[in-house]
Amino acid sequence: MDDGTTRPSLCVLVNLFGYFYYISNLYLNAMVSFEIYKLVDRSNRLKKYYPPPRRMIYLRITYVYVFAIISSLWVVLEVPWSPYHFSDTDKGNCRSLAGSPNGGIFSKLAATTVLFSVVMIPVIYVVYVRIKIWRGNLLPISGKTRALSEYFLRILVVYFFFYIPNIVIVIVILPRLVYPAYFWVRQLYFMLTPLQCIVTLYYAMKKDDIKKSIKQLLSRFVKALEFCCITINIDNNDELNEQTEWEQDDVYNNVVKRKMQRKVPSLMKADFKSNITT
Repeated sequence: MDDGTTRPSLCVLVNLFGYFYYISNLYLNAMVSFEIYKLVDRSNRLKKYYPPPRRMIYLRITYVYVFAIISSLWVVLEVPWSPYHFSDTDKGNCRSLAGSPNGGIFSKLAATTVLFSVVMIPVIYVVYVRIKIWRGNLLPISGKTRALSEYFLRILVVYFFFYIPNIVIVIVILPRLVYPAYFWVRQLYFMLTPLQCIVTLYYAMKKDDIKKSIKQLLSRFVKALEFCCITINIDNNDELNEQTEWEQDDVYNNVVKRKMQRKVPSLMKADFKSNITT
């Protein structure tokens, strides 16, 4: 870390991946919400729902990732039109601060407003979809639609208990704090991400197809471990058997040597007596 005149590459990478993670996940979940609403709406109107072809899904995901990459680069690049800049003057720690670099076009308020707008677009859309589903009773929480309803609930839980708090921490809270409060709030931010993964997995497992796929994956993983363990045991047993055989040969040779040592004096005595008699 330097005195803040240049931006450390590690700081840029961390913030780049952080912004990419949140922007891509927010918009991907909004895309999933769109398909869920389309499914339940057509089912409610007794019309057949045709899921999008795989090529269309890949294209949509590609669009989201490209948008997330461009948005993330826009935030971290040190250019006059970037809404954020970095400062690592606080005890050598790199910090992302609202506002363009010196001579830039974005003030702190403008930068915060722009980034919140990018973040809140998918959030507002998901809330809108949820209200439409709730008012039309399109996705009851009981019966055959329970798994899908809980899966959609997962999006809301992740949005309002993990994504939005993390974004507020990064954009609003952390830039205003100093040590030691900065350190502890940052640790809270680091803890929310793995907790979000656990919650996502919990809700995803409520869908039968996802649960089945995860079980198949785990069973294959266990079988692979068992195969590796069996192979290692076989190799170890072979080595042990080879070592035991060599040890047995050594014992046999030692016994033979001892017997020969006992027989040699007696043979020498017999030869000596025969020589005397002759």
